[in-house]
Amino acid sequence: MVVSKKSTISSVSLFPVVSKKKLAISCSFFCSLCLLSMKRYSKDTEARPGPSKRRCVSHSTFKKWQNELDKEFQAMSWLDCEVSGAKITKLACKTCRKFESKIVGRRNYSNKWIVGAESVRISNIKDHAKTDQHAHAMMLLKKEHAKAAGLGPCSYAPIAKALYELPEDAKASLREKFDIAHFVATEKLSFNKYSKICELEAHHGVNIGSTYVNEVVGKTFCHYIAETKRKELLTCLTQAQYFSLLMDGSVSYRGGGSPGISPPKPLISPPKLISLH
Repeated sequence: MVVSKKSTISSVSLFPVVSKKKLAISCSFFCSLCLLSMKRYSKDTEARPGPSKRRCVSHSTFKKWQNELDKEFQAMSWLDCEVSGAKITKLACKTCRKFESKIVGRRNYSNKWIVGAESVRISNIKDHAKTDQHAHAMMLLKKEHAKAAGLGPCSYAPIAKALYELPEDAKASLREKFDIAHFVATEKLSFNKYSKICELEAHHGVNIGSTYVNEVVGKTFCHYIAETKRKELLTCLTQAQYFSLLMDGSVSYRGGGSPGISPPKPLISPPKLISLH
């Protein structure tokens, strides 16, 4: 096969010849880009923060925090800690642990201070002391101590203390409102009637006052009346050596039966507790 010179030249021109100088420049440029990318990657890796180290404090620092916060938050009675080696690794609340079952439904409840808070900072202690669940747990603790010492609610409940210190006319006005709430509940009326009855009593010259006369407060009064009655009943049951129940029920019919149709079933009302001895 004979190949012409012209065809050979044209076929070779498909693969242009690169000079050594241009090849060296291209390789140098490519290597520079690779080195620049590696430097940027190493800087980014160094700038990335590693896993945060858990903060620990000494036992002397923990005692110092207890003393500082005791006056404002009574920290000596509830602040606890977990020790690992010679360092404090976790903070905890003894009072919240003790009354966990009674504070679990409080607003923004969290068990962090019951299992142990890993953030060992004095600011976190202050934040926990201001939570609703801790305040309720501390009130339960004070109530427990007051009962053990034979003291009344005024010793641990600010509201009870404020009620005890009310002037006599304010106490009489409050009794009237409790009586109205009790009447609405026992007569199975709507609590919308509470405010209307208060207006009627004021019209008749009763010193009813201008506060606590809406239906929401009436429901609240009724709730505390029911809670008091429940406690009184439980006290009677626990202190009684024996007791008897007298219960009664009734059977009634609605209309008569028709020919060829079975008579209506009797309506049996559930038994009601008449008296307890």
